[in-house]
Amino acid sequence: MNCPRLLLFFALIGWSSFGQAQKLTERKWLVDENSSIIINGSSNISDFACSLQSPPRNDTLLVNFEEKKDIIKFHNTDLFIKTSCFDCQNNLITQDFQTTLKAKEHPEILLSFVALEIPKNPKETKEQLNGEVKITIVGVSRYYKIKFDVRRNNDDYLYLAGKKEVSFNDFGLTPPRKLAGFVRVNNELEIDFNLSLLPLIGETF
Repeated sequence: MNCPRLLLFFALIGWSSFGQAQKLTERKWLVDENSSIIINGSSNISDFACSLQSPPRNDTLLVNFEEKKDIIKFHNTDLFIKTSCFDCQNNLITQDFQTTLKAKEHPEILLSFVALEIPKNPKETKEQLNGEVKITIVGVSRYYKIKFDVRRNNDDYLYLAGKKEVSFNDFGLTPPRKLAGFVRVNNELEIDFNLSLLPLIGETF
């Protein structure tokens, strides 16, 4: 299966830029190939993890943000994820997963970053921050509060990680069942993402 790179229009800011954004500002970043997005689930038989077959490589991130009181508001933060490019390490589970998420009718999952609180100490290289994301599956959008782990090392990379529990029912979906109901997938899912970001030459934190 041909799985192109993720199409990213994602807003994120450099560490030292927190608390300094008074108007809409733009930066450009690259997504490192070590970035990952995984959807974890379980059944009455076993757990499963569905990950993207092709991690993003050298995708450009557009950084758009503005300060609103004590939070950063992101703009144009849509991350388009091809549903057919998730691999659950088992052909039957992968097929059921893509069928349940209606991959043919709705070929993309949309992850949008909405807001992130301003760090209390911008000089810290690691901090856990409250934020908000919008997740769209089969055309149904839901907003979720989430805790982000944000970290910057001496290698100039900015690392953003987070996970959120959602459910099939949140999006009007029914968890799949097989063998006359003997195998039952649980309603709960966990979306786990880890992004490694590098500023383009000429861009600053």
